[in-house]
Amino acid sequence: MVEAIGGHATELPPLNQRLIQDLLDRARGARVLQAFRGRPPVNHEALESVLLRVSEMVCELPWIAEMDINPLLADERGVSAVDARIIVKRVPPATKAYAHMAIHPYPSSLERTAILEGGERVQIRPIRPEDATIGREFVSRLSDESKYMRFMQALHEITLEMLSRLSRSTTTASLR
Repeated sequence: MVEAIGGHATELPPLNQRLIQDLLDRARGARVLQAFRGRPPVNHEALESVLLRVSEMVCELPWIAEMDINPLLADERGVSAVDARIIVKRVPPATKAYAHMAIHPYPSSLERTAILEGGERVQIRPIRPEDATIGREFVSRLSDESKYMRFMQALHEITLEMLSRLSRSTTTASLR
């Protein structure tokens, strides 16, 4: 049905829940995923799970050169891949993990627990796209001077999309 509508949305892997939701919202055929004329909405959790698993495959298996899942059927019961084609290529041993990707997955190896002077335990970790809402609140409380120094421009408000993009390392999944 999305092919009949003629639209698509694109996002680079690695995907996460927030990026998938944004991707689905931007897709021209997003309306067909909602309840429509007595039809129940598509099972978003199942669709999100499939997109997350495909993203993980692309991230972890650098020999996947191309993947086509068509059609991918989604309804209120779940998601089914009717046909899939995967083209693999020879890949020399990579010098670095994820060298085949423009954006690397979340660096969970950088997460640390620290103990403050008062004994309070805090988690220190890189920001994630899901942190956009609390990041927006943080930026809204900054002075105009602090916003300018941080973003090198006069900024009254930062959008959730801007924060989501700022929290990514720099890679695309396509929904057609």
